[in-house]
Amino acid sequence: MVRPRVYTPEQRRERHREQDRLSRARARQRERDQSRSVTEDTTEDAEQIDTAHVEAEAEQASNAQAADAQADLQRARSTRIANRDRNRAYRRRRMEARLNRATEEADPAAQAEENDAPPVPNHQQETDFLSNDDESNDEFNDESSGSNSDSSEVFDLVE
Repeated sequence: MVRPRVYTPEQRRERHREQDRLSRARARQRERDQSRSVTEDTTEDAEQIDTAHVEAEAEQASNAQAADAQADLQRARSTRIANRDRNRAYRRRRMEARLNRATEEADPAAQAEENDAPPVPNHQQETDFLSNDDESNDEFNDESSGSNSDSSEVFDLVE
C-alpha cells in the first residue's frame, strides 16, 4: 500500500493557488477559443452576408444600368423618328414650293392672266382708298345736309 502524501499547510495553500491559477488559465483559454469560433462564425456569416449584399447591389446596379440603357435607346429612337418626320415634312414643303413655282413658270396662260392686269403700287391703293372715302363722305354730307334741316326743325320745336 501506498501511503498518502501529507502536505504541510503551506504546501496545501501553494497547491490550491496553483490549481486556481491553472483553472483560471483554462477558463481564459476556453473563452478565447469560444470567442474565436464565434468571431470566425460571425466573420464567415458577415462575409456571406456582405457577399450576398454586394451581389444584390451589383444586380440592382446592373438592372438600373439596363433600365437606363433601355430608356436611352427609347429616347434615341423617338428622337430619330421625330427628326425623320420633321425632315420629311420640310422636304415635302420644299417640293411643293418647287412644284408650284415650276407650274407657275410653265403655265403661260396663268402667267398671261396675271400680267394682263397691271400691278397697282401700294401708294396708289392707299390714295384710291382715301378718295373713295372722300366720295362716300360727300354722299354722306349730302344726305346729312338734307336731314340737318329736319334736325334743326326738331331743335326749333324743342326750344
